[in-house]
Order: sequence, then structure tokens, then C-alpha cells
Amino acid sequence: MTYWDTEMGMSIDALLPFCALSSVRKARIHRCSEEFFFPSSQRYPNIQDLQISYSNIGSEALTNILQCFPSLKNLYYEDVGDLGRAISHLHKTLEGLIVLGSGNNVFGEEEERTIGSLAGFKKLKTIVMNHHFLLIPGSEIDGEKPKLINILPSSLEMLAMADCTLDILPQVRDLLDQKPSSSHSFPKPNKIVIGLGSEDDPLASPDDSSVSAEQLEAMKDEAQELIADVKPMGVDIGIFYRNFRMGESDWDHKRYPL
Repeated sequence: MTYWDTEMGMSIDALLPFCALSSVRKARIHRCSEEFFFPSSQRYPNIQDLQISYSNIGSEALTNILQCFPSLKNLYYEDVGDLGRAISHLHKTLEGLIVLGSGNNVFGEEEERTIGSLAGFKKLKTIVMNHHFLLIPGSEIDGEKPKLINILPSSLEMLAMADCTLDILPQVRDLLDQKPSSSHSFPKPNKIVIGLGSEDDPLASPDDSSVSAEQLEAMKDEAQELIADVKPMGVDIGIFYRNFRMGESDWDHKRYPL
């Protein structure tokens, strides 16, 4: 099922009944709204793949909407909001999670949030997400900065992050350097894609407005060193910035526009 409309399109309440058709396995919903939607006890266990993009849906409505889909394997959404809470019931089924967007909600919910820990999602294999949806730069939890190693599931096979700052590189190194133990199983993705910086915010410290030639060379050196170090581990890693691309190049930019 595919629905495409102009801005502030049809209410999702009018679209959900189509998901009740037993033959429907995938739903693509583009530019709908939460108008007239109320929490429902209706469930659509046949839907395994759901995409909601460019839609005017607040955090509370999203939580209630996703409750209608208890068997989702793949979810594509374009704002983080309170998505961590909204997907908590999918910890036994979700295999792919793609969340790309600005992080600002049309309802004014502009407080920057992370999705929270995904470690409890035991079947989650693919994560594609803006860096700050996973880790807000400068944030701390119990006096410590959050780390990838503590929030990713052990089932993870592919991790892709956009709009990253340079401090993501040592985090990736730490993630891949971990040794399994009898008490804890660490994530060991075999494919990692890192998009450094963004079009609107050049990769730089908060006080800088651009990246100098020296900074760019240092960035390249650090990226190249990481790629070389993880190659013996059998990990395909790609690192992208505006004017350079290193490592793994087999990346579907149409589906995952980092």
C-alpha cells in the first residue's frame, strides 16, 4: 500500500483501515496528518514494513499509531521525537530501523532528544540514523557521556550514521575492539557507514564556521587509520565527507541518503 499527498494530507485515521487487508504486508505513507486520529485497539499484525515520511504526527499520536503494528520488522520514520517509547513494544520483532530527518517536529517539539538504548532489541540488524538521534553531542547520563557500545544491540549487522562529528571515530574503534565475554555479548556489525558533517553545519568545533585545510587533512588521516585498523576484522567501513570518500563504496544513497 502506498499513499502520497501534498502537505497536510489525509488523516492517517482514514488510511489505517487499508492496513487491515490480509494481503497488505508493506505500507508507505507520505504526507499525512494525525487529524481526527484517536487511540485504537485495532491491530494490523500482517504489516511488517512501515514507512511514514514528511507527515504531521506528534509524539503522542505516533506512539498510539505504532501500537497498531505489533509485528513490524522494518520501520522508516523521519523524526526522532519520542520514538524510543513509541517502538518499545517492537523489541522482539524489529529488524531494521531507519530514522532520518532534521530532528525538529512540526508541532514545536524541538527539544533535541535521543532515541535511547536499543540494546534490548534482540533481532535488530540494521540501524540507519542521524548521529544526534543516537548520541546528542555533549550530553551526559549519570555523569558519563553516552557511548555506542552501551546502546546498540548485540544482533547488529549494519550501522550507518549521518551528520557525525569526529568524536564518533574513536567510539566506532572502541565498539569493534570489544571482546565477547560469558556475561555480555557486544555488537559486532560487519558494515559501518559514517557521514561526517552536514550541508548546513560544516564539521568543526562550535566556535568555527569552516574546516581548515589542516583540519581536513587530520580528519582524513584519522579516518584512513580507522579503516586500515578494522579491515583485518572483516568489517566493511565507509567514511564520507563533502569532498572525500574512503573505504566501502557499496552504499545505496537512494534508500539511505546520508
